Order: sequence, then structure tokens, then C-alpha cells
Amino acid sequence: MQDKFKSRGILFYDLTQPTPMFEPKDGDPTQPDLNKPLSGSRQTAGHGGFQGVRTAKSDLCAARGYFQWGNFFLDEHYATHVDSQCHFVTTDPDLKIDDPDRRSSGEFTLDDLIGPVVYVDIRARVERELARNGGIPSPDPAITNFGDEGQATVRLADIEAVEPYIVERAFIVINTGWDRFFWGAPPENGWLHAYVNGLNHPGLTPEAADWLIALEERKGIRINGIVADNIAVESGESLMGPGGSIQEETARLNGPYLHAIGLQRGWKLVENATNLGALAQHRHGTGTLIVGASRIAGLSGAPARVIAMFPVASAASPKPL
Repeated sequence: MQDKFKSRGILFYDLTQPTPMFEPKDGDPTQPDLNKPLSGSRQTAGHGGFQGVRTAKSDLCAARGYFQWGNFFLDEHYATHVDSQCHFVTTDPDLKIDDPDRRSSGEFTLDDLIGPVVYVDIRARVERELARNGGIPSPDPAITNFGDEGQATVRLADIEAVEPYIVERAFIVINTGWDRFFWGAPPENGWLHAYVNGLNHPGLTPEAADWLIALEERKGIRINGIVADNIAVESGESLMGPGGSIQEETARLNGPYLHAIGLQRGWKLVENATNLGALAQHRHGTGTLIVGASRIAGLSGAPARVIAMFPVASAASPKPL
């Protein structure tokens, strides 16, 4: 798959994971037959383990050949996608804001989907933590720890270091290197896939989210959102909240802090991105991100083709953070 393209002095990077698809099982368009992948599809963490399904319709004959077409069935939050503002409804009175954003992805404007890149790279710290277990993530934090108080996740200092580049409509792009665990058949409990790792994974911490909100108020700006190469953008610990456990019903997590506080502000959360390490060679403040969200009405999340653009002349290593 081509993930870089150059034209007229601009480098374009594709930050999108392929969307795996399978034929239906026993004719059920909502159930994948994992023995019948389409176009070389491989299983992935999916969303709780679910994989996409495509059902072919009968060929439509025409004078010079025939049309192929079909239907497909996806979780709205499968593969690379953007969360809509209506994805999480905040009820905590301490987090609620006046006039919260409740739009679906079909209502996003171009202003919502295009903005400056602010690049944050914590991959080296993540790799050091994984090295404790031979490079393999463990859901047991005693073996590999990606908790909010550790250094193998996005801390306040990481965001503070790029403050000059956080401007109106910016996208903060977080490279954790976690995308290398995206592929692979899920176990019986899909939430224990290495990519999900029992929600023990790196991401943005609550302290960093709070600081971003304070920065917006101080600068009088509003960022467009946050992009990460993990399943949720935020850290796994902040998804679960105090005392959280994936052994409870996973659809009702105890404390998805960034979702609760960010989506109602209008932040778009782009999950399951990939190829983010390619952006490290460019100087800060030189890139633009395009989140090509599908314009489908009423969705809580939409598949997205995510593209980063940088001038060729900006290809010099950014100042280390």
C-alpha cells in the first residue's frame, strides 16, 4: 500500500489503516466468515473483536459488461475513523459545558476537518516500557505499565513542549507506535487483543487534556481535535476511570475522560491512525491534516481517510521534545 506521495513540492502521507472486510457467514450480512477474507484482508482488533462484512449483490448486466456492487456492514468505530460529537453524551455535572456540541459526522464542515499538524512523539518511551516484556504488551500493569502516572504515555510536559504550535483549528497528532499491534486475530475476549491490551495502552492523560482546555481559554482558540495510533486517543487508564475493569460490561466504561470532556467542546477524536512516525522528519508548524470523514447522516463515528501534507522543504528533523 502506498503511504507517501509527492506532487508540486508537497509530500502527502496516508495515515489510514486498511479496513478489513470478510464475506458473510451463512448468508448473515452482520456476521463475518473469517475463512473468507476479501482482497487479502486480515483480522484486527476491530471494535471488541468485530470484523467488517461485505455482501455482494447479483451482477447487473450491461451492453459492454456488467456492474459489481454490494452492501457492507461495519461498526461505526472500526479501523481508522473519527468520533462524532454525539458519540459520548456527558452527564457528569462537573464536566458538562454550556451549549455542548452534539453533531454527527455528517454535519462536519471543512473547517472541522482541516487544520495545522501539531506533532507529539512518545514512541521511544513506549518502546522502553515494552522492552520490559520482550517488546510485547501485557494487560498486567505490573509487567508493562501505560498508566497515567507513568512515563510511557502522553504527559503534560509533552503537550507543553509544543504550545507555540497549538493554534486555532490545530490537530494534535500523537505517535505512540502502538499501531504495530493493530493486526492479528482477537482472542475470545476481543478486549484482550494486544492492541486493546485490556485497556492498558498509551494515550493522552487527563492532566494533558485539562491543560489543553486551559490553553484554549488563555489563547482564545479552539483546536480541531486529536489523532492517535491507538484505539481511543486517550490513555486506557483514563478510559476506565478509578476502579475501572474490563471484566465489567465493556460498553459502559467507568471514566472515559477525554471523550466526556473533549467531544462536547467540538474536539474530533481520530482513532486507529497509522504511519505517524513518517511525520517526525518535518519541522514543527509546517504540516496540514485532512480528515476525510464520510458524510453519512446520523453516525456517532465515521470511517475516515486521514492525510497529512507537508512542504518538501520542511523535511528536516524537528527539534526533539
